[in-house]
Amino acid sequence: MKQSRMRIITLLFCLATLICMLQNQIDGRADSAESNWVFKLYPEEENSLSWFTPSFDIQEQENSIQQQSYECFLPFLETEEEVQEGFHVSGEVHILIYHTHTTEAYRMDGADTYEESGFSRTENNEKNIVKVGEVLKEQLEAKGFKVIHDITDHEPPKLATAYERSEQTMQYYKEKYPDIDVFIDLHRDAADIEKNQDDVVVIDGKRCARIMFVVGQGVNYEIKPNFDSNYALAEQLSQKLDTYNENFTRDIRVKEGRYNQHISDMCLLIEMGHNANTLQEAMNSVYYLAEAMADIVHIVD
Repeated sequence: MKQSRMRIITLLFCLATLICMLQNQIDGRADSAESNWVFKLYPEEENSLSWFTPSFDIQEQENSIQQQSYECFLPFLETEEEVQEGFHVSGEVHILIYHTHTTEAYRMDGADTYEESGFSRTENNEKNIVKVGEVLKEQLEAKGFKVIHDITDHEPPKLATAYERSEQTMQYYKEKYPDIDVFIDLHRDAADIEKNQDDVVVIDGKRCARIMFVVGQGVNYEIKPNFDSNYALAEQLSQKLDTYNENFTRDIRVKEGRYNQHISDMCLLIEMGHNANTLQEAMNSVYYLAEAMADIVHIVD
């Protein structure tokens, strides 16, 4: 999406150059060149073609060029403030949330009890990472994002090959919605349940699970992810989250795997706490993650 936008701006610039040259030849400098819509392009001179005329006095020519200002009235071009830098989304769908490890669950506590399908795992989507994903979807939609939350269980028949199946899910949505930009693979990390129950930050009086981003390098893959872009997005989100509490995020974990982060330039693998946290602690963190997303990723529809 960013590349398409830059191509359009480049084409507009080239067209504007031709218009300005013609405009200068016919009418001279535009009267409104001092307005906020001024775009510098050619020198202010009585003879509009004199800047093409060769000069044999090189020093005089250099001094003349340094004193010239280049102006053109282009009201249809965006101002500098309107061209935002950074990450942007647009189109019918902005974000896909999915879970490669769909049954990951949290420490049972009080009302958060469930029937285990494995160690710290449950197929009950009201008690596992899927519930956190649903809350994240709601919070992002409240910020104006168009979000799909896929709850496919990618673990069967073998956990070790789950990423192969979650890639198929990503490709399905990419083909159906070519403009989709952000892919969020939502997980919870693993920890020592007895020793790490207080591994939280307190924000607005609530215990919040700490967040960590994982960025893959795709070392052993022919098709590699855009590491720089994925890392930059994770880094900016981490920095924003840490403004709520300096310990909110753990250090970004860079790994040699790919984790399907080759599908887009904005792929995130997010560990929403770990299995020593409770489900409520993880859900408490979701609000701030959505806030950070809205601050870093801009909607340009």
